Amino acid sequence: MDKSAIQEIAKLTLATNQLLSDHHAVVIPKDSKIEDLYYLQDTPRFFDAQFTTPVLSEFTDYVNQHAIDDTHVFINPEEMSATAIIDIGTHEAPQWGHHRAGLQLIKTPAYAALVHLADCPLAQQEFIDFAEDWQDNISFYFGEVTLASDVPFAKVISLLRKLKVNANQSSEQAVGNFNANRSALESIEITAGSEELPAGFVFKAIPYEGFKEVAFTCQLRAINQEKGVQLKYRIGQLALINESIANQIREKLVDGLQSADCSIFIGDLRYQ
Repeated sequence: MDKSAIQEIAKLTLATNQLLSDHHAVVIPKDSKIEDLYYLQDTPRFFDAQFTTPVLSEFTDYVNQHAIDDTHVFINPEEMSATAIIDIGTHEAPQWGHHRAGLQLIKTPAYAALVHLADCPLAQQEFIDFAEDWQDNISFYFGEVTLASDVPFAKVISLLRKLKVNANQSSEQAVGNFNANRSALESIEITAGSEELPAGFVFKAIPYEGFKEVAFTCQLRAINQEKGVQLKYRIGQLALINESIANQIREKLVDGLQSADCSIFIGDLRYQ
């Protein structure tokens, strides 16, 4: 190969490099294949990492250690999650966002069990099994919620085992936790002999690791079925409790990321 041919090849190489750097598209001959030589480089072009954790303190520790200028954190309080895009860059110098950290809080076993069975009709034994599984978290009450801690757990379980249905011909219109009218003349009442039945229970649980304990007040109801009595409970003011928990995640992330050089937003961002 003579010197002039080598010089022409060099010119074409320089022109191609300039074309690739100055434009977003190039003409490629048909059936040509683009080969990425990234894996042959001595070092990566960027830090490519995706860190995920269900523990809030681990998330804040990781972001605090790796945050750089213009790191952004996006909090989704409804999903109990957060995403940190560490290399998001700026409008003038955007980056690819290859380095991220994700937080997805997981309900504690007690809280998950409580929420999972809420408003679900349960057979007597199913509810008793639930109560016995979480005996350390449950306090039943008869009249006032404030008396929940004074009611012996074993006594309530004994009463729930003795529930039975009484059908009386009556014109009563009263509706309560353990009685309801099937028609204007037939009243269905669920009793445990002559003993008073519990009105509900208080379930204390930490919803997510690192959060404050919450006392969930649950109203207990009985349902008459052909094959026996079913029990179900409703968690009172659950929407307000969820809002309070969501506020906690905001506060904990803002406090935990004070040492990081990052911007914090409430919401999600679709990036790249």
